[in-house]
Amino acid sequence: KNERMIKSLSLLLLCAAALCCCVSAADPCGLNPPASATYTQYDRLGASQPVCVMIGWLSSSNAFTVTRKVAFYPEVDEFTLLELTRSFENFSADSNATAVQVQIGTGVSEVRRYRWTSGGTEYFVPFYTLVASVDDGSMKTLLWDDGCLSCSGDKCDKDAATGKELTCGTAKSECYTASNGKATDCNLKIYLGWLGTDSNEHYFTSAGRRLSRFRQYSLNTLYSNAAETSKQQNPSSVVSI
Repeated sequence: KNERMIKSLSLLLLCAAALCCCVSAADPCGLNPPASATYTQYDRLGASQPVCVMIGWLSSSNAFTVTRKVAFYPEVDEFTLLELTRSFENFSADSNATAVQVQIGTGVSEVRRYRWTSGGTEYFVPFYTLVASVDDGSMKTLLWDDGCLSCSGDKCDKDAATGKELTCGTAKSECYTASNGKATDCNLKIYLGWLGTDSNEHYFTSAGRRLSRFRQYSLNTLYSNAAETSKQQNPSSVVSI
């Protein structure tokens, strides 16, 4: 029974990943959203309300300097995969691409590290999960689904001040390239889910598919599927950096 459940949950992640959304690589994410902006279930985000993924450099004092911005336009309440193809290839050689932050309207996430070095090994995050919390259509918060559910030790990125477990990384040598054929795709990927109610008081449900909801099952299996699945997607549905 558990094996069937694991397979079903893995398939759910694979299907969710197919809901990649189209983006404009040239969009500067010049966000200036009105405070009264509202979100309605199944609407597609427009030019003034994109999901803006910001990549940049995180200093030792945790000051974040944005060096790149990319806009995505998913449907509200779809569990969506946002992916920057070729980002591992390009960012691994760029010392100014070490962290990520996301903005949707007036909601801004905390900064999370995309790469770090520990014990002489460089690690990259193969994917994140982000939850947009909305109340009666108004954006409240963007929260990372934090936790090292399938890793420990140096592979687990922790908050330097509190020790809170944030996310798992993969050693650079284990990240897929055309020459090594490794399993884990380390391109920057964010699974986005929605929680709360829209402007018509309809409940959002997509956040229920986030990985941490499946703690009681084989998280190594689910984590691997989420990390590897984007290699199966149509490159035209994501942005190339």
